[in-house]
Amino acid sequence: MAVRNIARPGTTTAGTARRPPTLWERLWRLRIVYVFLFPAFVFLVLFEYYPAFLALKQAFYDWDGFRIENFIGLANFEELFRDPIFRLSLGHITQVFLFQLTIPFLMPIVIAEVIFNLISDRMQKFWRVFLLIPVIVPNLVILLLWQYLYNPVDGFLNTVLQSFGQSPQLFLSSPQTSLVSYMFIGFPWASVTSMLIYLAGLQNIPQDVLDASQLDGAGTWTRIFRIDLPLITGQIKLFAILTVIETFQRYVFIYILTEGGPANSTIVPGVYLFQKAFQGNRLGYASAVGLVMFFFILTLTLINMFLLRSSDTESKAGGIT
Repeated sequence: MAVRNIARPGTTTAGTARRPPTLWERLWRLRIVYVFLFPAFVFLVLFEYYPAFLALKQAFYDWDGFRIENFIGLANFEELFRDPIFRLSLGHITQVFLFQLTIPFLMPIVIAEVIFNLISDRMQKFWRVFLLIPVIVPNLVILLLWQYLYNPVDGFLNTVLQSFGQSPQLFLSSPQTSLVSYMFIGFPWASVTSMLIYLAGLQNIPQDVLDASQLDGAGTWTRIFRIDLPLITGQIKLFAILTVIETFQRYVFIYILTEGGPANSTIVPGVYLFQKAFQGNRLGYASAVGLVMFFFILTLTLINMFLLRSSDTESKAGGIT
């Protein structure tokens, strides 16, 4: 006896493949989501991408903030690469960047490892909260505190030096010490955000791996270098890239403390850009500075990603022993 197919209209049988939805069907299905995302997208384009595109255009013009009709081609860039102050600012920011890749970059990893190796869970929670408290303090307050520490008249550091019979130092007012003094702002460089992310990565290491290393007789240092650090390579790669971007973009602290002085001893590209744009009324030239720094940061970021990817591939090929 024949059996009729009594499947409901719109349903598919086992032998019939369902057609995948088209792009417009997927967009229509999620239309409510995109309606709520649309204002954020508009503001992102208006206040992030449009100014960047406008700066790209202005870099090829002689623009003073009002007129943008004098097209000069690559003249801003030709002047920029002959500018001794800009070359000096690149040297300063390179020194700051190389320093940031040493102790300030390693300190959060060290702190995360110390907390991770504490036996007591209560002590781990205590130190996480204790180190998180300074984050509540605004950066401006911290900057003013360092300004007081470096004060040449009655600052804390000079008071300590005078108590040992030493003469007071002009930490931020001397071309010989101003850049080094700026680098030491943030001591002991215990970045809480970095530390917490490193600690979360360490806590996500499977307990079986840690137990196996202990059974194999691996000591603390062996476990750190053979297991812990290779398994948090993703976090290290993230903060290496962020260090590149943040270091070359940061200029507010230097501008508040020294405005690039004395004698341009702390001038960095960000401060130089600000001075040319808002003090020299050369916004076209300042846009050229920003465009050069964009490609400079992009190149360093790509090199950083390539080097970290190569080291990650080598560690995976060699395995964790």
